Amino acid sequence: MKDKSTSIRSRVIVPAVLLVLPVLLFPLVVKADWSMRGDTTTVLESYEDPVDEEAALPVYQYLRLDLRDGTGNGAKGFRLYGRIAGDLNDEVDAESRLYYAYYQQKDLWNGVDIRAGRQWVNTVAGSPIVDGLRVDWNWEDVLTFTAYGGGYATIEDEEGGDSVLGFIIKEDLWAGSDLSASYMQKRDGGDLDKEILGIAGRTKVSKRGSVYGEFQYDMISRISSFYQAGIRLPGEQWTIKSEFFGYTPVFDSTSIYSVFAADEYKEASISADYRLDRNWTLFGGYTREMYDSFDDSNVVEAGCELRKKGGYGGYVATIFRSGEEDLRGIKVDYRMPAPYDVRLDIGAEYNVYNRIDDDDDDDTSSKRYWLEGVKDLSGDLTLRAKVERVESVVYDYYNRGRLSLKYRF
Repeated sequence: MKDKSTSIRSRVIVPAVLLVLPVLLFPLVVKADWSMRGDTTTVLESYEDPVDEEAALPVYQYLRLDLRDGTGNGAKGFRLYGRIAGDLNDEVDAESRLYYAYYQQKDLWNGVDIRAGRQWVNTVAGSPIVDGLRVDWNWEDVLTFTAYGGGYATIEDEEGGDSVLGFIIKEDLWAGSDLSASYMQKRDGGDLDKEILGIAGRTKVSKRGSVYGEFQYDMISRISSFYQAGIRLPGEQWTIKSEFFGYTPVFDSTSIYSVFAADEYKEASISADYRLDRNWTLFGGYTREMYDSFDDSNVVEAGCELRKKGGYGGYVATIFRSGEEDLRGIKVDYRMPAPYDVRLDIGAEYNVYNRIDDDDDDDTSSKRYWLEGVKDLSGDLTLRAKVERVESVVYDYYNRGRLSLKYRF
């Protein structure tokens, strides 16, 4: 359950930023002759909450804003994305969120770029949301140094005194190859909460293929929390890909969960695509899922995909899983044009495990059926409607409807 400060930030502060900031920026943009583009989307959902079986009617108003002044060196910009939310039936906690809002300037001084505000920093050592400053320095197009720091934020805008800092060093000494090292440190007040070191590399093989790898090391727990190695070999008709990775959950040192041992998960996979012609592609793959506390699983998937001019497309695939639980599943999706310039998408997934993220609720589902229609009302206005039924091993089943109207400017 979220505390009172989180509720205030979600219901008051975030909506205030999304409503007031664009109004304040608009006259400045017009006066400075900046370019402005973005989109706004109104979303209405209807579903029966699977926990308390109450009918929820959440509404979301999304805003994405991109302001720019110039291109290349010296270019300035401001980007914002967030949503205002509420439940018309007052049954679920539909939260307002500020995903990012930052100012950036290219080549502020001798190849130095800056970015200030709420932003997502993607590194092998972790990908925090930072309320702070990021500085990038490019040296001779060979080495790039990045440093960042500020408050540690969450999508849910939970209140706290956490801070984060880190750096990235990336080199491009050889054509078709790159290597990077990254470091992230998170603190809870004055206590060291998390300290991660990451290394990543990629190099070109053959004409269009690549070999890549990532490694993440938790310096507090002294374990390899994540590692991945893979190879991708595309050809004229064939594309072959193979990967191996391992993952061990790492909790903050101040969390109660840090005292418990966490199981390592490993996965080895190989997949291939074969393009029959311009429209049809065959695909298949094998995955070996390896667990510490459960029986290992073997997953085989095979199917075909259609991509055709005129809005026709889709796929059908069979999935076989053996191990902790045996499953025989199928996935089907078909897209086609309909009368009145409507684009339809009809699909079903039966006995297929999926992770569905529904505003903080992770739900393992095994069956899903949906029908979606999209209609362009004009060049800038799109209407989208979707109905689906989800059958879960946790919540039995629930039905969901979603209606959205998107305007691009």
